Amino acid sequence: MNSGAVSVVIPTYNATSFIRETLESVYAQTLLPAEVIVIDDASTDGTGELVASMGRNAPIPVRLVRIRKNTGGPARPMNIGVQEARGDFVATLDQDDAFAPTKLHDQIGLLKLGARIGLVFGDVTLHGPDRELNDKISRWFRGTLDTIPKAAIEGGFVIRANDAIAAIIRHRCFAMTCSNMLFPVHAWRAAGGFDERLTVSCDLGFLAAVARRFDIGYVPSPSATWLLHPHSFYRTASERARVRDLLRVFATIPRNLLTRSERGELYRAARELALDEAFRLRESGHHIGALATLWRGMRIAGPWPAAIAALAKLLPHRLVRATRLLRSKSGSEMVPRRAPVEAGK
Repeated sequence: MNSGAVSVVIPTYNATSFIRETLESVYAQTLLPAEVIVIDDASTDGTGELVASMGRNAPIPVRLVRIRKNTGGPARPMNIGVQEARGDFVATLDQDDAFAPTKLHDQIGLLKLGARIGLVFGDVTLHGPDRELNDKISRWFRGTLDTIPKAAIEGGFVIRANDAIAAIIRHRCFAMTCSNMLFPVHAWRAAGGFDERLTVSCDLGFLAAVARRFDIGYVPSPSATWLLHPHSFYRTASERARVRDLLRVFATIPRNLLTRSERGELYRAARELALDEAFRLRESGHHIGALATLWRGMRIAGPWPAAIAALAKLLPHRLVRATRLLRSKSGSEMVPRRAPVEAGK
């Protein structure tokens, strides 16, 4: 395959309702990629068969990679797809989203201009039945971009690495979705790939990992359509998973990349997230999960009075439970059997 070629990686799981339109958006690119790699994460609805059927008549090579056991999130399939890629550049695309026709042309042009650019994103159009949610996220995206310092270059803008990290602390994933990303394979490798511990926010984790090492490019033109249907990952992910992932991402940000003010923002954000989620978990009876969340927050921001007070309330619950379990095992106390508790709670 020629140097400079683009590979498109699409992770899928039970995607028969969406994958046809997703693939057709790749075939309709003004700059066709060299290949499409579809990673079927143990689908049970015939996704793999549909992809294989479409691939036989596709204008570009379509490779289907099947995973026998579902991985539980998009990060592992993404990494497998990038490992399989034969091109020097990769564009990732979620199974229920679509590329804008000039996405690859516009983004690869900017990426090749800047030697320090490790990832390029563009504008996203939101589509789905909840218009109020679509408008809310669209306004957030435009407002966030307006606040991030950018240097103009031919075809777009460059966001310096330090400014990108600061924007992640303040605004989270300003690229919005993996469907809006194009990056050189060497940047993926330097970033350590997509963090497979992140079950909800692997896009944010990857953006942060790249921004620790490279500048970020922005093309002010349509890149992707993000479909926010009721069963989309964004709509169904739990708040607990979101907070856990975000604290994990915050923990990876080197403090030496931040100004004193930015470190303060990071600590405040981590404390607020951890305390709010710990309170919610405690109120719902998940004391172990609350303890774990506070611990994650303190590993980032250090101990603070509200967290110490929360721990003082939670530890007795933990000690009482541990004592009951020990007595139950020794036979000195009969403890009623309880329903299994979720892992980590």
